[in-house]
Amino acid sequence: MLTNIADIDRLAESAIRVEHFATMELLSARPDDPISEVLPWMLANEFDVVPLRSVPQPGFVLREDLERLDSRRPVGDARRALDSAVVVRPELSFKEALGHLGTHGWFFVAVEGTLRGIVTRHDLGRPAVSLYLFARVLALEAGLRRLLGTFTNTPLPDSSTLDESETAPHYLSQVMTLIRREDDLVTALGFSTRGEFDRATGFIKGLRNHLAHGRSILSLIDDAKLAVAHIRDLDSLLARVSALAADRDQVWKAFASTQVIHRVVIERYWAGPNAIPLPLPPPVYVITAVNPFEEVLSDTQNAHRNNALRSLLKSRGLKFIEVFGQSPDGKWVEPSFAVSGISRATACALSHLFRQRAFFELDEHEFRVISPDGKVRSARPRKSKPT
Repeated sequence: MLTNIADIDRLAESAIRVEHFATMELLSARPDDPISEVLPWMLANEFDVVPLRSVPQPGFVLREDLERLDSRRPVGDARRALDSAVVVRPELSFKEALGHLGTHGWFFVAVEGTLRGIVTRHDLGRPAVSLYLFARVLALEAGLRRLLGTFTNTPLPDSSTLDESETAPHYLSQVMTLIRREDDLVTALGFSTRGEFDRATGFIKGLRNHLAHGRSILSLIDDAKLAVAHIRDLDSLLARVSALAADRDQVWKAFASTQVIHRVVIERYWAGPNAIPLPLPPPVYVITAVNPFEEVLSDTQNAHRNNALRSLLKSRGLKFIEVFGQSPDGKWVEPSFAVSGISRATACALSHLFRQRAFFELDEHEFRVISPDGKVRSARPRKSKPT
């Protein structure tokens, strides 16, 4: 889900347009209609604004204006001139429409210069809007789970699975609770305090629950401008999560602390405390195919991916030994292959083919973290003292 954020953005930019969620059966009033006749059906339909017809210049009336006047007066007495800023085309994108809603709280839809529809707070409850919001929330949840997993060295899939342990978070609210305990992650997400994080994410937790049960954003909020502000907050947080998932200092530090272990009868460290001499001619490259870009896959999927990498290495006639890369606390472990007799460029290509963020290069003295573009992201002594 996280990898499809760009697709969701394109959906909002092109596929979802004003005509997909606007009220296109426009009701209007005559300027000489008494307020006592117009206001009741506006209240019944929850209309905040209606256009006026049969006037030299287009106009409209607001419910709040009518409510302040004597009900015997004609609605034309509350007429407001129609500004082009509150009139849009039906093909306007959803994101552009949010700009108008955020500024005015409503807008009209015109076809060839004639008013044909309107968008108000009520229209934020349309299925097209809920579709967009639910997709964004699911992408956010996937990203937060991935970040939580890497910040805590706890492999978490992008979505909850039936075979997860009882301690793993199954709901977005649980993910949020665990994140707020990780000060480094809260800071990386752009929040100064846990309280600020709670205030920014509380609405999103409620929105996810309402959307999942067939309700809309209107179940939580009845003001169009405020609803748009919350949607923009959601988009902003998702953008930060997406950027962090793509690249961050924390992930390179995690890679840099990885221990490389060969397990036979006993564990022998190739990189880490009391590392042994390398049993393969250096440089040795440690490559895996599992959990691409920290997307935690099932054991079956990871075994399938690593079997494919093993087959490729064998087909090239390369010498390799199966090892493990793990975090110092042993909570994140990935089966890998230590390969000798290839160049760094070849290792980069292999890492890229199997969608890995990085691989390791070992010689007798150093342990290096290298990204598929060939950049050395970190280097440390291969042999470290036991903690």
